[in-house]
Amino acid sequence: MRFILLSHIRDETPGQIRKEFGGKGLGLWEAFQEGVRIPETWLLSADCFEAFSHENKGSVQEFLLKRFSKEFRSLPNGPFAVRSSYQFEDSTENSFAGIFETKLDVAKEKLFAAIEVVWKSCYSLRAVSYQGDPKSLRMAVIIQPMIVAKYAGVAFSKHPSPSTVFENQNIVVEFAAAAGEQVVQGEITPFRLSGSTSELQLATDSPWINDLLTAIEELKHFHHHEVDIEFVIDQKETFFLVQQRPVSRMHASHTLDLSNYQRQYKRALLSLDVELLIEGCSKYLASYLEAPFQMERWMVMVTNPEGGQELWVHKLLNKAVTYTIIQKMQEESSYLQRVEERYHEHHNQILHADYDRFFEKRTPLKSRFFAWCEFILPFLAHYYVPMFMIDALHIHLQEEMKKIDPKHAEDDLFEMGTSGISTLMDLLHEELLKLKETLSEKNYQEVPASKKEVLENLAKKYGFMNCHQVHEEGYTAKELFLMMLDLTPAVKPKPPKSDLFQAKYLSDKEMRFFFDHFRNWMKIRNQEMEYVMYAMLKSRPLFTEIADSLKLSVKDVWDSSRESVLKGFKIDHSDLTILRSYGKTRLLNGLKILKVEKEKKEALRGKTVWGEGKIEGNVLIAYKPEELKTYSPKTQNNILVTGMTTPDFMPYLKKHFLALVTDEGGILCHAAIVARELPIACIVGTGLATEALKNNDQIILDLDRGEITIK
Repeated sequence: MRFILLSHIRDETPGQIRKEFGGKGLGLWEAFQEGVRIPETWLLSADCFEAFSHENKGSVQEFLLKRFSKEFRSLPNGPFAVRSSYQFEDSTENSFAGIFETKLDVAKEKLFAAIEVVWKSCYSLRAVSYQGDPKSLRMAVIIQPMIVAKYAGVAFSKHPSPSTVFENQNIVVEFAAAAGEQVVQGEITPFRLSGSTSELQLATDSPWINDLLTAIEELKHFHHHEVDIEFVIDQKETFFLVQQRPVSRMHASHTLDLSNYQRQYKRALLSLDVELLIEGCSKYLASYLEAPFQMERWMVMVTNPEGGQELWVHKLLNKAVTYTIIQKMQEESSYLQRVEERYHEHHNQILHADYDRFFEKRTPLKSRFFAWCEFILPFLAHYYVPMFMIDALHIHLQEEMKKIDPKHAEDDLFEMGTSGISTLMDLLHEELLKLKETLSEKNYQEVPASKKEVLENLAKKYGFMNCHQVHEEGYTAKELFLMMLDLTPAVKPKPPKSDLFQAKYLSDKEMRFFFDHFRNWMKIRNQEMEYVMYAMLKSRPLFTEIADSLKLSVKDVWDSSRESVLKGFKIDHSDLTILRSYGKTRLLNGLKILKVEKEKKEALRGKTVWGEGKIEGNVLIAYKPEELKTYSPKTQNNILVTGMTTPDFMPYLKKHFLALVTDEGGILCHAAIVARELPIACIVGTGLATEALKNNDQIILDLDRGEITIK
């Protein structure tokens, strides 16, 4: 039998410590060994409880003073916390949370009575029903001086009951200006912090949060499992661990709450494309933008019940990253230049990469596929950089311009920022119009060889723009020739009064600096972002080889997960499972989707970016331009409703539609630029037009108010 300071335990194995001083005692000893701060702790061994139970005579005080009189008298004056430490308490299988008694604020003269209460709790109904025969119990006791707490609480290294899939990996901390037991027992409503380590470090300026997070990481590393700790923060905001144990029961959420997400239609994607895009952004986007965030929660992919795939991004994380960029560009004059140089370096890597290395037959196909995935990941983050940079610069410039002219600043910035900046499709059209001036032929077969060569070079340079999915074919020289025949010089809006804007807004050197970068990023967004598709299409021979090897089509390979493709290299082809996602969510099997309740159709609103008055028309919903290739309208009053446009929508918009409505976007989105260039009436950013409306609905666009109603 022993009554000993925890720091005096020597040369005993964890099994011996658990048997003699119980699970809580072992947990405190392990934390002490890892350098985690704990209060001074005395341990009364389980042999004492067994001996007292067998003697069954006399008082607890007489029994203990007879054996440990000197030790008890040398204790400080108190008060103390007296806790149970049963042998199997705080184990990986059982926590025994709340089963045995704990006594707090115990005066020194009341210690023996508190120990008796702890021992007797072994025979309580809840203990017997939890464990069984109390005769098998070995109960040690922990005695610690009470810490005058500013806060006390509990923390889990991994969320024990996540409500959504994105809480599955969160650390959870609950604390209050009360005893930790009250937090554990739910007697009070605590403060709650939930998130990754980096997010929690930003949650409070108090130094104790770093000590808490360090303790969690140290104990996770020590145990190789998730941990649950109880802690106290004293009046000087010093962290003390008073209990730690494995998290014995956990589950992962299979619910994705989309209320904090917004749908984003930027590219047409297949399963592998989505998987790589999400991984690329989570790994590289934050470092690319020098933002202190983890981006694995930023983007998710869901498949709607109709089988259409949707990309959703986190609204709050979007704002956090955007405002971080604003802060950095205001505080660091070189920040904007650094990001732009990084972007152009990546762009050059895309154009000048050695794609032949992925087709080298001497290297195993699996190795080449893996190497290609690693090669493409940074460029997928690269795709989204201009969006964040434009949003941040737009917000900053808008705030400054509104100080000068609050009424016209928004429209002025749109005109200043977008006028004269060509899209990639514009550049192709300009090349084709130049060629058209030198050609009179109306049949491709009659075109001179030298002109065909020009068309073939244009197809090599711009052909990828015809592809929204990597298994599709790019523009051919003949297709560009046919496109050229239909082209007429675009009607451009009048250029802005640059001198007027210069005098009004840009006389300040700093404003001019940010505006120049804004224009640069607008140009990059319009002319360079789509080259990610170029990189993928340059790799087509690799995917053709993979498809042939697996006896699949190229589209089937792209409609599979990376894991299933890699497995396909090892197993019989007939057993290869192509992962499809109709009616399911790509993020997790069996995932439940919780969407925000839809607004009423009558309340459909957006931002008018072109047009005035009211327009009536017939709805056509299309998510991708190829859906319009065979479109043959029965009337002239047609309104295209889509998620977000890409450059390839332009020919169809010009030919078939009198107005455009989008779910996504603001005044600087692609649809806004297209509408201004054509020009065509346009309302963007409705949020859910594609859900609220259906094909052939007769609608009225109130362009003055940005409202859409069904007749």
